[in-house]
Amino acid sequence: MAVAVTDPPEATDEQGPEPSPLTFTDHEAGMMKEAVPFVTTPRAAKRLVNVYALIRMQVEEADLISLMSPQSSSAKALVMLLAIDIGLPRAAQVLRQEMRRSPHPVRELVDDVIAKCGNHQNEVRQQMQTLGELLANIQPVPDLEQFRRWLPYVDRFSFHKPEALKTILEATVPV
Repeated sequence: MAVAVTDPPEATDEQGPEPSPLTFTDHEAGMMKEAVPFVTTPRAAKRLVNVYALIRMQVEEADLISLMSPQSSSAKALVMLLAIDIGLPRAAQVLRQEMRRSPHPVRELVDDVIAKCGNHQNEVRQQMQTLGELLANIQPVPDLEQFRRWLPYVDRFSFHKPEALKTILEATVPV
């Protein structure tokens, strides 16, 4: 799937031009570049671009305009969720579940999950630690509500369903 990179459309008449779901803005391309540390193979990068384009084709026009706008953090939140899902799948499963429950900012949420990992959850802990390190280099990290807005779309296209892994909270509660 080939996509073009352009500036956001400018209104030339009363309604303005229809934004194209297959044409990325410079802003969106910049968000993709920020996601490079999360997606470390060409196949993963292609998946990120393709799934992002598929989601763009499904959203309402207002959401599409929000994704395209440099003043909005929508594209950053969606690209980051997709990149985490693609590059750190075990962490993504837990993160998406905890994002639905927790009132904490994403960085705190990641630290909380790391602290709750048991000895039998090494893979999740390692991926969450990597996620924490990667998030430290992202400025600013979108707020939790921006991430929550895109969770249903990421869930739909994820190979890694949230229910496939018990949450850290459920797995560490004493019986």
